[in-house]
Amino acid sequence: MDMITSEVVFFVEFFDLSESKTIQSNINELFKKILSLFSDNIVQFLVGNCNDIFAIALMIVINIEQKNLMESRKLNFLDSHFDKFFNVNLG
Repeated sequence: MDMITSEVVFFVEFFDLSESKTIQSNINELFKKILSLFSDNIVQFLVGNCNDIFAIALMIVINIEQKNLMESRKLNFLDSHFDKFFNVNLG
């Protein structure tokens, strides 16, 4: 989260972006590949291999804490990424 915060601050200052919508689309494009890779791997692990309820609970708690950290930094650009994990069907 620290790396993403630093990258966002640099990106906004370097490209002199002030409009939230522009920042959102640029940040999503910048981190699209890595976030996609990360979320695909996590979902694949959760759906296919994880039978440990404590591991799942820990992942949920960490996800909530990271989302709260980003909200406290007023960087809500990754909310859709964090919300993906609450919508995973573990069926």
